[in-house]
Amino acid sequence: MKNIYPISIGCDCDQDRKNFYHGSESKDKLSWNGIEIGIPAFRKKRKIFFEEFGIWVKITWFVRADIQIQMVYGDAGYCLKRFSKLWHTLEEEGDEVAWHPHLWDWDDKYQKWYQKIGDAEFTHRCLNLGYERFVKSWGKPPVTVHAGWCYQDDLSMTCLSELGLLADCSALPGYNTLGTGTYDQADWSGAP
Repeated sequence: MKNIYPISIGCDCDQDRKNFYHGSESKDKLSWNGIEIGIPAFRKKRKIFFEEFGIWVKITWFVRADIQIQMVYGDAGYCLKRFSKLWHTLEEEGDEVAWHPHLWDWDDKYQKWYQKIGDAEFTHRCLNLGYERFVKSWGKPPVTVHAGWCYQDDLSMTCLSELGLLADCSALPGYNTLGTGTYDQADWSGAP
């Protein structure tokens, strides 16, 4: 008898960032080579892997829909619309299209995006807008969420629960980046 091990693989579908790729990080332009080039390359490799091993690797693709996307493109559902054909193809291949909201806001003084946490009004507005546009753009609500920079707190978890999300994949047990920079603020040091 074979041993069967369930594995869950998720992939955040963020914009390209300077420290990850030679992409854009301005207020009004983002680049998406990770989606445009990376995902099709993955699909080819997945097919080869399946042909060799008989295992079809399924992925949960966490797609952006939040205030940053709204501010840059005028529609928080932009990523779902722009890459709609790709998301539908991936779903047909057995993957899940899920939600990846970031609590990003623009700082005019320093001319950069930053993680805006601890602001109840902003958190509610960001998550409600992102969810509404995800549903409208995708045609159905997301089941799963992975918060940007893995950040969650009581407020964001309550908001996501009220929106009806069934699964959150933000926890990274042992991970703690609080106070180490201007973004990527999360503390999962006590998570089992």
